[in-house]
Amino acid sequence: MFSINGSRSIVIYGAATSGKIVYDILKKNQIDIIAFIDKRADELGELYGKRIVGSIDDIDGLDKTDCVVIIAVKNVFEHSKIADHLVKSGINSILYKPHSVLSGEGTEDEKRISECYDCLLGNQLEKLSHIPETKEVVAYVCKDSALIREEGAYVWARVPTCLIYANRTDEKESVWEDIPILSMFPHIGLFQECLCESVENGIEDYVAFCCEAAENTGGVEITERWKENVVSNRTDVFRNMEMSYELDKEFFLRNAPMAKWNEKGYFNLLGGKHRCTFLAAKGDQYVTLRIAKVDYAKWIGHEKTLDLRVSIDEFLQNEGGRGIIEHPYYYKCPLEGNTFIYKMWAQICGVLSKDIYKKQKSFAFDSMTAFVSVDDMGYTARNLSRMGMKVYRKTKTTLLEKKIGEALGVQVEQYTDNVIAPNVDLAVVEDKEYTGAKMCFVVSNQRPKAGAEKDSRKTFLEGYFFSKKKYLYLMLND
Repeated sequence: MFSINGSRSIVIYGAATSGKIVYDILKKNQIDIIAFIDKRADELGELYGKRIVGSIDDIDGLDKTDCVVIIAVKNVFEHSKIADHLVKSGINSILYKPHSVLSGEGTEDEKRISECYDCLLGNQLEKLSHIPETKEVVAYVCKDSALIREEGAYVWARVPTCLIYANRTDEKESVWEDIPILSMFPHIGLFQECLCESVENGIEDYVAFCCEAAENTGGVEITERWKENVVSNRTDVFRNMEMSYELDKEFFLRNAPMAKWNEKGYFNLLGGKHRCTFLAAKGDQYVTLRIAKVDYAKWIGHEKTLDLRVSIDEFLQNEGGRGIIEHPYYYKCPLEGNTFIYKMWAQICGVLSKDIYKKQKSFAFDSMTAFVSVDDMGYTARNLSRMGMKVYRKTKTTLLEKKIGEALGVQVEQYTDNVIAPNVDLAVVEDKEYTGAKMCFVVSNQRPKAGAEKDSRKTFLEGYFFSKKKYLYLMLND
C-alpha cells in the first residue's frame, strides 16, 4: 500500500493539460513533485521549474521503491499501457485509471486505485491512503464477451458480422443463399441510401433483386406500381428499425434473428436478413443472434481457443499488433486498427460480391483465388477462406496466424514467403499495387488521385490505422 502525502518522491506522467491540473492540485495541498515524464521531453524542457524527462529511467538517483507515479494523460484508455511499462521498469506505486475498471472487469484493488484517482482529481487528497500497489497490468480478460443471456435451449450472443451468412438449403435454390450478409449489396445498399450515405444504385439494385426473386417464384406481375410498393415497404422497414436503433436498442435483442452453426466456421441465418443487413449498413461489427446452445458450444468450445492466449500475449508484449480475432474470448484483445480493418473487409466483401454477381449472376467464390499481404492477424485471409476461396497469404506473423486459424477451424490454403503470388482473382495488399490480380484492393498511406487510366481508382475508405491516416482503394486489371 502507498499514500499521496508528500513523504515519497512523486512524479507526474504527462506534462500537458492533465499534468498541469494534477500539479496544481498537489501544490494547493503543499505536496511537491520531483519531475514530469512526457514523450515530448526533448522539446518541452521543463514545466513549473520542474525537469521534464522522457522516461522514469532518466531521473538520476531515483529510488524506485520510494517513488510514486501519477499518470496524468487525458486519454484514460492509455493509462494501463503506461502503467504496464512503469511496472516493467520497477515502479509499483502508480495512481491511474485501470482499463479493466473502465471495462467493468477490474479486481477490488484496481477498483480502489480507480477510486483514489477520482479522489485526486476531485481534490480530496485526505482519501488518498492505503492505495494498492500495482504488481502487474492485465491487458485484457480472456473470457466469453459474446454471451448476453441464456433461456431454455438457446443463447443470445453478439456474433461478428463477418461470421453471419444468409440461410442455406440443401438444394441451394437461390444464388443468394449461404453467402456473407456483407455480400448482400442490394439490401445493404438500400439501407445505406436511406441513411443518406453515398452509394451507387442502392435502391435500384434492391428493386432489381426483388424483380429477380419475383420472376423466379412466378405468379407476380411486375409493374411500376409494384416496384413503388416494394420501395415504400422497405423504406418503412428502415424507418422503424432506425427508430428502434436510436431509441430502443433492446428491439434487436428481443427480436434477435435465429441462426445455425455451419461447420465451415460461420452462422447461417434462419431469418432476419433485413435486420442483419440494416445493422451491417449502420457499420455494426457485431450483431445479436439467437443460437441453440449446442451450436454455441461448437463455436466457442475448442480447447485451442483458450490455448491461444499465451501465444497472443507473447506477441503483444514483444511486438504489438493490429487486426481482429473473431472469437468471443478475444473480442477485447488490445489490437490496433480494429475499426478500420472491419470496415475495410465490409467494403471489400461488398464491392467484390457486386462485381462478380453483375458479371455472371452468381457467387462462385469457391472457384476464385486470392492473395493477401496485409498485417491484420489473418482476419481478411480467414474471411476469404470461409467464402470458399483458395487463399495465398504473406505475413510477418505466420506462426501465430496459423495457430489462430487452427483454433477457429479456418485454414488458409497456402502461406508464401515470395513477394509475388501466382496470378489471382483478388488481391488485398499494403502500399504496393499488385498487377497479378484481376481486382486489387490497396491499403495505402497516400490518398489515390482520380486518373484517366484504365484502372478504376477510387477511395472507398479512409481512417486511422495505428495512428496514421490510411486509405483503401480499388485497382482493376482485367
